[in-house]
Amino acid sequence: MLGQILKTNQQIILKVVPTPDTEMSELVISLVTPDIEGYILGRSDVASNYIPDVDFSQFDAKKRGISRRHAVLLNYNDVVHVMDLGSMNGTFINGTRLIPFEPHVLRVGDRLGIADLNMMVETDPKPS
Repeated sequence: MLGQILKTNQQIILKVVPTPDTEMSELVISLVTPDIEGYILGRSDVASNYIPDVDFSQFDAKKRGISRRHAVLLNYNDVVHVMDLGSMNGTFINGTRLIPFEPHVLRVGDRLGIADLNMMVETDPKPS
């Protein structure tokens, strides 16, 4: 259902939106919604041995402007939120830049932008 608020114990599907300058086909990241802990979204860094919970390195993350600790998916009152972690290039919902460190409700059908990487937010149609 488009616009449905994501709650805990659902499957989140992030479908990467291909751009004309890339040859990416429909790539999918699948996660269970965060319960108590959140998921750090970012890129790994060999120099510091840092690996985020969701690593966008395979999507040429550094070139796209994705920070090592870019944003977080978190659970607040059993509703999934996304929060920018003060990234240089921003986190966006449906084209609107999020204010850093302010949680924003994530809904099915939202277009989530992490710097220059855009994804469509979906959920598994099968009930869990």
